[in-house]
Amino acid sequence: MAVKQRQDDYFAITLPGLEEICAAELEQIGIASPRPVPGGVEFSGPLRTLYLANLWSRTATRVVVRVGDVAARDFPALYRKVVRLPWGRYLRPDDELDVRVSCQRSRLGHSGRVAETVSEAVGHALGTTATGTGRARVLVRMEDDRCYLSVDSSGELLHRRGYRHSPVAAPLRETLAAAILMTLGWRGESPLVDAMAGSGTFVIEAALIACRRPPGRNRRFAFMDWPGYRSGVWNLLLQDADRQQRAVPCVLQGSDIDDKAIVAAIDNAKRAGVADFVNFTAQPMQQLQPPADSGLILCNPPYGERIGTKSGLSELYRELGELYTGSFAQWQSAMLCPCSEIDRVADLNWHNRLVFSNGGVKVALLERTRVETT
Repeated sequence: MAVKQRQDDYFAITLPGLEEICAAELEQIGIASPRPVPGGVEFSGPLRTLYLANLWSRTATRVVVRVGDVAARDFPALYRKVVRLPWGRYLRPDDELDVRVSCQRSRLGHSGRVAETVSEAVGHALGTTATGTGRARVLVRMEDDRCYLSVDSSGELLHRRGYRHSPVAAPLRETLAAAILMTLGWRGESPLVDAMAGSGTFVIEAALIACRRPPGRNRRFAFMDWPGYRSGVWNLLLQDADRQQRAVPCVLQGSDIDDKAIVAAIDNAKRAGVADFVNFTAQPMQQLQPPADSGLILCNPPYGERIGTKSGLSELYRELGELYTGSFAQWQSAMLCPCSEIDRVADLNWHNRLVFSNGGVKVALLERTRVETT
């Protein structure tokens, strides 16, 4: 008789606006019934499910396991209830704790005191008094006199793929780049051109998607230090992922007027292991020519302090419009634009596909569908 595996509840944290995209991604990689909610995606399953989400998710910021939730209107009650939760499944007695707390609409509104109480209770449950800032992160949310407790399974944020050692000014997060490609319906089968490649994030994430390589293939995760870590399950997932990889079937090209940015992009592509699948060139976007009859062209133009003046921004959008409606007229085209500047590109018939925050600026993903010919 087969032993029934324990089912845990998990939460994939996302940037605001990416919840639906992340839920669709998790379902595609084989996770059953993911539920998008504000701030992320809820899902359940055995440990294999948790490993799968960390290995394959291109859009989640981190993945946590729900340890439990308790009602508490005073600190003694909080301590008594927290100490009974199954911390030994996810933490070791010698773990130093990094307890992060948020409080809203609760009698226990002092985040420092909540963190201290939870640290003491977890230490008691594990038979240790070790506290401080360390590798084991416990997330605590006090809301309406109820305490929700989770343990981080990811460690470093998931957008840190390990390849970007050579950034340029205001780089786009890898999770955002992947989410944008997914929103545009790009699946790694058609050519892609980034007209302002910067350090190459769009093109490199596109290459990882096209060659079917999981973003977490070459990094460590916090769950690898848990008492119940199952290395055999993890290794089987890696073997399965390796069998799925393939050569990139399409042209992936990035250009930028900044020579230093192109050097950084090439460097990053080498570290990501996709240098053979991509092409970066230093040239003005006005000189770009489509490498195929159709595909996706996109860019993340400079804005705010990166562009300097409003007149410079208007000129940039005019030139982009000429590029997209000229030699790339048959291509699907997209760009990122600050929401405050959308009126400047209204005459190009863009439609808004996604709104998110990037570097503290509210930004829209605008798409202009390619012109159909008969």
